[in-house]
Amino acid sequence: MSLPDAARRSRRPRDSRAGVYFPIILLVIFCAPIFFFRLVVPVSAIRTKGRNAEVAREMVETGDWVTPHLDGVVYLDKPPAFF
Repeated sequence: MSLPDAARRSRRPRDSRAGVYFPIILLVIFCAPIFFFRLVVPVSAIRTKGRNAEVAREMVETGDWVTPHLDGVVYLDKPPAFF
């Protein structure tokens, strides 16, 4: 004896494939802007990192911890403790 079609258990939306992936898709859509917010670094920040590393390298090489130098020239744009 079989049950009539109306008495059979109907498929709920969460049982379908779209219902399974929907929360995951929403999570990715809402989290992506938070993840990518500060991922891009301005070009000027990349240039200054190399300059600061060179000043620090020259401070170690010369042993002069008070006056920073950049390519042998006094570089007084920032205090020595910065490097």
